[in-house]
Amino acid sequence: MNALRFAFASLRYHKQTIRPYWLVSLVFSLVISFLWCLKHSFALFYQQVIQLFSSEQSNGQTSLFSNELQAYINKVDCFYLVLIMIASGLLLLFTAFFLWHFLKKRQDFLIFRNSGITKQWFLQIWLEFLLPALLLLAFTILLFLILQPFLQTVILSIHQKVISFFGMDHLQLAVNTADRSRWLIKLPANGAALFNSIQLPTRSWSLILIQGAFLSFLNLLVINSLLLPLFSLYFYKRRKNNDRHSFE
Repeated sequence: MNALRFAFASLRYHKQTIRPYWLVSLVFSLVISFLWCLKHSFALFYQQVIQLFSSEQSNGQTSLFSNELQAYINKVDCFYLVLIMIASGLLLLFTAFFLWHFLKKRQDFLIFRNSGITKQWFLQIWLEFLLPALLLLAFTILLFLILQPFLQTVILSIHQKVISFFGMDHLQLAVNTADRSRWLIKLPANGAALFNSIQLPTRSWSLILIQGAFLSFLNLLVINSLLLPLFSLYFYKRRKNNDRHSFE
């Protein structure tokens, strides 16, 4: 309880220093959340497409189309994943840069060390980053749900451009004459039209947006979980050694 109280007090005291970090983190969180939404919505579209095929008895032509479509899906999924990794890498570098300069100037660990409650200092540092991260999560979810109709339109537009970029709009479905009456009614003529024909319900879109926000939060949590103990321990030992040398 004391650690939580000290964390709130420290956040108020260091608000001018940490505000730029959390503003930049907010931008990264929104971007990464949106990228996760792109990835998961595209995967959900593909699941709907698979259901179209599984609802009918498969033949050679539809199996070939499904296999070719899977190859394109893998390319698009990998593309979105690379974008997420790039954004996450930039956030990691920025967080490392900030923590290095922020913790380097922290002197309050001396008070905790002299009081014999060093572990509480590490807990306080962790809470100082966890609490704003939770606020970012709540803000991102709220913002995404408010802008859900707009985000749906943007996501679908980006999917269309990505599909066109990878050539999925040239993927054609060829069927035998005997199957034509059945499949041409069931499926559009190419990959792009196929994805345009899929309509996700509003609830599915809401879950996609919330899931994207949570994954971005976990991303930020993992980054801070790796860097905070590393840098905190480094500066703690560094100052402890400096104090020992000064005393000698």
